Amino acid sequence: MKVALIGAGLSGIKAASLLAELGHEVTVFEKSRGLGGRLANRREAWGKLDIGAQYFTARDPGFQKQVELWLQASAVKVWDFSPYCVARGTLTPSPDETVRYIGSPLMNQLVYCLSSNIAINFQCHISKVEKRREGWRLLSADGALFPASTG
Repeated sequence: MKVALIGAGLSGIKAASLLAELGHEVTVFEKSRGLGGRLANRREAWGKLDIGAQYFTARDPGFQKQVELWLQASAVKVWDFSPYCVARGTLTPSPDETVRYIGSPLMNQLVYCLSSNIAINFQCHISKVEKRREGWRLLSADGALFPASTG
């Protein structure tokens, strides 16, 4: 089955990856120049920085398995930092021992790790989705037409 997904953030790419593993022909449409969504980053003359999520945690056993795969691929690493909190007007070390992870080298590396073998149309802002007799179709803001499926 042909599947079209709009958005190349973590959720969109993970869904595309799972659907591709099941044998579906998946195409992702992304309005930006790159992957990541809320895991976006910015490259400036002086360096690179994450402008979306700062870190993430993994409490769900299924997600913990995914994080283990990312750790093995060096796409993430444990964020080695000491959290602090304000208690009674004083900054003190936090008792929070939650393990936090960061992307390596940047947060969007998680998405890049999942996106191999997925067709992605960048800078393609889908503005309309239509159900027609012959199937679904997507129209971009610049007028391009994409047949999404035949059923």
